[in-house]
Amino acid sequence: MCDSPFKQGVNGARERNRAAMRGWDSPLSSALVDLMEEMLRGFTDFSERMALPANIFEGQRTYMHDPLAVYTSMATHHVRLRRLRVQAEVHDDVLRTMPYPDGPPNAWVCTDVNADALVALWLERIKGIGPGTKPGA
Repeated sequence: MCDSPFKQGVNGARERNRAAMRGWDSPLSSALVDLMEEMLRGFTDFSERMALPANIFEGQRTYMHDPLAVYTSMATHHVRLRRLRVQAEVHDDVLRTMPYPDGPPNAWVCTDVNADALVALWLERIKGIGPGTKPGA
């Protein structure tokens, strides 16, 4: 299954992306950065409370799967999709979508993503949304 490129970066890219978004002085980008930073604080607090390693959340990345799901529903330039059999199941009290490759396909599933290209596209679109921006403009 496709891993979200919106784990916000590798090798310092996550910090650069958040700093760039802060610099746009847009209510939307500022709110998104606030959410990312709150998520990071929550990860840190949870790790400390549960005595988990500091890097348990893959280098303190923020997860934003919805942009990938929305993009994939409308375009496929930066993703690879396959028809697979999937089923929703609960494992360890978490709802998961599990693949069953031997069954008849029942869904299109993202199996690969050009993460750099998709994050760049997402950042470009978010930067373009500001006060007074109209949809489709």
